[in-house]
Amino acid sequence: MAAPIRGLACCVREANKVVVETVTFMPPGPGEVRMKVHAAGLCHSDVSGLDRKLPFPLPMVLGHEGAGVIEAVGPSLVGDWKVGDAVILTLVMPCSRCEACKSGTPSLCSKKHFPQGKIVDDAGKKFMGFMGLGCMAEYAVVSENALIASPADMPLQMGALVSCGVTTGVGAVMNKAKMGPGCTCTVVGCGGVGLSAIQGARISGAKQIIAVDMVPSKLEAAKKFGATHTVNAKEVKDVAKEVLRLSNGGTDYGIEAIGFAATGMQVIQSIKPGGTAVMVGLASPTDAFQLKMNTFLTEKVVTGSLMGSSVPSKFVPMLCELYKKGDLLLDELVSKYYPITSVQTALDDLASGNNLRGVFVMHDLQHLAGSTGAHSKL
Repeated sequence: MAAPIRGLACCVREANKVVVETVTFMPPGPGEVRMKVHAAGLCHSDVSGLDRKLPFPLPMVLGHEGAGVIEAVGPSLVGDWKVGDAVILTLVMPCSRCEACKSGTPSLCSKKHFPQGKIVDDAGKKFMGFMGLGCMAEYAVVSENALIASPADMPLQMGALVSCGVTTGVGAVMNKAKMGPGCTCTVVGCGGVGLSAIQGARISGAKQIIAVDMVPSKLEAAKKFGATHTVNAKEVKDVAKEVLRLSNGGTDYGIEAIGFAATGMQVIQSIKPGGTAVMVGLASPTDAFQLKMNTFLTEKVVTGSLMGSSVPSKFVPMLCELYKKGDLLLDELVSKYYPITSVQTALDDLASGNNLRGVFVMHDLQHLAGSTGAHSKL
């Protein structure tokens, strides 16, 4: 049996306060593995956990977007995972037995396994991993259902990106909206998820992609990822009216990638009659908008998407292949790499809008095939 191991983790004991502490990661239990986390992305969902918009139990270790190498395996594994396997995490963790999993919608699985008592501080206090993962740490103990085999030539820092944000954005376009060649699309919000949605629309063959944001640098980035038009929400009086003008009556599809009622309404108002609006951003539990019933007489469809409405075990490897072919831009999504000890700096950069995506690098990546040398940017 594996021995406990010590390592750094981004710990949250109270709202809006994260501290990097040395904690003990216990051996994995039945159906679990302990992994050495090589890279972890910083997502707005982590901030939602930190500020309690997403009230995951405290104390906890942040992080739900990561990749690394299995360091120890527990008993009774269903899969043939072994020490040394490179893996990408997913927060979907399908049980494969419930109705949601059997019907091909594992993102709606309600039987996720969150390892208990596997992260302990020096006083014996037990921490939960955020969303069952807690990968903003040097190690993580997770369910084997949270693992996706990483292709041998996939850099793990890029694997961390497809772990959540890229899957969420691209999947909302490909799996939920099901965009096709020649369609038109509006994407509101040009963070990591929104830019991934823009890429999904480009890869799907959209002829017009209108990106909306308030930060000029993000709108410039949107053009690089595939946007054909941009709208600065700070500079126009009515975003929806401007999109209607640019698209000659509304786009076929709209993606909301921020998580506010106001931007959700902008998306709904920006699509044409018969169009589809997909809500992707994580909103506050109290945030809501009202729609007039007559809105639906235009046959508009308003729906949501969780984790790209994907089957991660199939979709994530496909995204890795798109990256290796050069169709999916991932390196360009990363604004900065951080050591784990700079978590507050990374959070400040995220809040300021300076970053498209920040990535923590916990362990050396240089030996991995395809590595771009992340440490040179630390």
